[in-house]
Parts: sequence; C-alpha cells; structure tokens
Amino acid sequence: MSSTIPITLFFADFARGEGDRIAALFAGPVAIDSPLSGAIDGHDALEASLEQEGYWWQQHVREIQTVATLQNHRYDIVELLVELHHQGKTFDLPVAIFGQRSATGLGQIRIYHSTWPLNGHHTYRAPIVWPELTEEEEPEVVQAYFAALGRADLTLVLSLFAPDAYVREPSGAAYRHEGTEGLKRFYEKALQSGGIGLTHATTNFDGELFAVEYLCDSWGQTTFDPMAGCAFYELSDDRQHIQAVRIYDDVTPPSA
Repeated sequence: MSSTIPITLFFADFARGEGDRIAALFAGPVAIDSPLSGAIDGHDALEASLEQEGYWWQQHVREIQTVATLQNHRYDIVELLVELHHQGKTFDLPVAIFGQRSATGLGQIRIYHSTWPLNGHHTYRAPIVWPELTEEEEPEVVQAYFAALGRADLTLVLSLFAPDAYVREPSGAAYRHEGTEGLKRFYEKALQSGGIGLTHATTNFDGELFAVEYLCDSWGQTTFDPMAGCAFYELSDDRQHIQAVRIYDDVTPPSA
C-alpha cells in the first residue's frame, strides 16, 4: 500500500482530529469530500473541518467496525459500520470511504453515508466524480441488476439474488432486508412507482466484492439533479447471484 496510513484508519483519525496523520495520506494537497462538510481542499480547510465535523464525530462515535475492504492499483476502499450515541440513542451508521490513488499516495478521499440517521432528513449530495472509462471487469449479474432496477422489473431483480441474500439500506442495520420474503417486500415498495435511474461513475471488482460509485437522477416518476452515492455487491461463489447489497447514499424515496 503506497499510503503511509491504511485507509481503514482514516475515519478514526478524522474523528480524533489527527490532521497531520490525515495530511500524510496524500501525495499532494489534502482533498476530501464529505456528506457533512462538502469539499475539504487543503490543510486549512481540513483543520476547519476537524474543528467542526471531526469534533462532532469525536463526541458521538463509540465504535468503528471494518465490514469489508477492496484494494487495487487505483483505489483503497473500505466499508465501515460506525456505532454512534446521539440524542439519547445508540445506533449504527454505515460509512464507505473511497481513496483514489495517485502514483505516490492518495489523490482524493470520498466519504459516503446518509445524513438521515443523524438529523432526520436527507441531504442533497452533488456529484463528486463523473463516469470514467476503465477496463475494470463488471460482473454480468450486477449489470443485469442495474438494468432491472432501471426498468422496475421486480421479477428479474429478485431472481438475481441468492436465497439467503440481504439488502442493507443507507440508514443501517435496522433497515436490513433478508431472505426471499424480506427482499420481495423491500423491492416491491422501492419499485412501486417505477425504475431507479443510476449511472456508474467508478467501478472496482476483486472477484468477490464489486464497489460502484454512481449518480442517481430519477426514482419512479420523480426526476432530480444527479446525486452522488455508492453501493457494494457481494457475489456468490459462482458469480451468478448477488449475496449482499449495501447502499450508501442520501436519495429520498418517492414514498417519503
């Protein structure tokens, strides 16, 4: 790993206000994009963000668990489950972090999580990255899944999952849907007003875990400015079915 500090420690350092350790990750100027702070460009902006957003995390984070990692010559990626205590409640917040590599270190870190569990409403997230041309392999089952979502093809969507699969929404474990019946209830509601318009921005695949940053600009009959998000797909051993989907965005469902 070319980074001087593993990307898995970045969020903990952010919450502790470790500005120098974070700055050491980057080959050049600090470049971070966060759902709460927006673009954090340069050391001064990092220090300002640590005094505000970082301090908030420091006051509320109880535990950080690594869910999965994906690493290649272009990206260091980690999924986290952050336990928070806020307003008298303890809950988990899924957080995904994409560290985009340069030749000598990280060029940019992009943080994804929903703001709904934190303040009770969704926050518009402008695009951070736009679709890039790469030769990264994209599993056929995931291609079929995205196409089926766009067409609101419930039957096809459900057929692509393993029997014991699950989908976890951005708001955490309380919004996890498992097994045939759980998935059916979730997707019936999600697709009842029509398909979901998603465009892949970046894709990464290590043979088992597929990570995609995307832009979402429609859900059913509702259209809106493109919003940034990402998702992770665990595949079955034969790559013919989806074993798990974990979503990280702040898109408001039409039913809400």
